[in-house]
Amino acid sequence: MAQADGEQLPFRDRAFDVVLLIQVLSGVRRWRRLLDEAFRVLGAGGTLVVGHAVMPQAGIDAQLKSQLAIVLQEMGAGLHEPRKNREEALSWLESVTRTRVNVIAASWTVNRTPRDFMARHRTGARFAALPTPIQEEALQRLSAWSEARFGSLDASFPESHAFELNIFESH
Repeated sequence: MAQADGEQLPFRDRAFDVVLLIQVLSGVRRWRRLLDEAFRVLGAGGTLVVGHAVMPQAGIDAQLKSQLAIVLQEMGAGLHEPRKNREEALSWLESVTRTRVNVIAASWTVNRTPRDFMARHRTGARFAALPTPIQEEALQRLSAWSEARFGSLDASFPESHAFELNIFESH
């Protein structure tokens, strides 16, 4: 097992038949550098698999993420747009590979609450990197918005989630 910067992998050229990027593309700002490096270590005719969780676009998590982005933008502490990064990267991959197959590997239903969302995002890498006073104020604003919007931080909403694999075959 190796732990390394995705833009500088400690492997020889064409070392692998398959490269897995699971829950990665939405978290990187320089996705092109990461993908160039993935292709460097991928053998000719190899397979690149990109996996990510899919949640309903109008679900409670999506609404809270959107509102949190607005709050952080108003505070001058906006985060990058993970969905945009992933979609740009997938589009580029489709243009430079031979085939693309999308597979829903799993699906499930979960109950989500605003309070649970805030607890999960408090420790998320991008949010946790913000200064503590910004985190606290953003969560206070999001709590107030959530109570007004949903009636309670503990209001529960069922959401269908899935895990999608985008499988690309290189030339």
